Order: sequence, then C-alpha cells, then structure tokens
Amino acid sequence: MGYLKSGAAVLQKLKQIKMETAKNYEQLLKDMELIIENFDFEKVAAYMLITNWKWYDTSNDGQIPNITRLRIAARTALFMAIDSPHPSTNTGSGGFTAYKFPWGLKLSFEPFNYSSF
Repeated sequence: MGYLKSGAAVLQKLKQIKMETAKNYEQLLKDMELIIENFDFEKVAAYMLITNWKWYDTSNDGQIPNITRLRIAARTALFMAIDSPHPSTNTGSGGFTAYKFPWGLKLSFEPFNYSSF
C-alpha cells in the first residue's frame, strides 16, 4: 500500500513539474518576443554594412543580411536555446549568441570576443 501512495505522490510531483515547465517555457517564449522587439537590429545591420560582413548559406552566394534575415537568425538562436533541455546553455551563428539561464534569456551580437578558455 505504501508503494501506491508513494507512486501517486511521484505522479503528482511529475504533473506539477510538467505544469511548471510548461509555464516556464511559455514565459521564455514571451521573453524571446520581448528581446526581438527591443533588440537594435538596425545597429547590427549598419555594422555589417560598414564591415562588409556577408552571410553565406544555401539561399545566397554571400550577401549582407537585411533586417528580416537578422531577426530570423536571432529568433532561431533564441529558440534553440529555449528548446535545450539544459537549464543554462548558449547557441549562436552569424555573430549572434543566445543565452538561456535559469533566470531568463539574453541575446548579443558579438563581432569581437576573446577569452582565456
């Protein structure tokens, strides 16, 4: 009988975790939209134009990305970070880096970076 009670408690705890995870996921998606709305993509585009920074992929032969492509790339990086099963992670491409932490999200455009590790 004790197994049934502990099994029910475990099941209840799993349901609670699933609900909390869904709420956290929804909040991260809202945070992503807030970041996309407020990030200065125009400044990124201007930098890329000045430096002639081109992106190469299967859809072009090397072009400086427009604002729409920058937004798509940033949203993709953020979504990949959100979708990671790890509580803290980062991912990026094309100068963008998206970070997921237990306390929220961060998007950066880092044309220059140096670290000792």
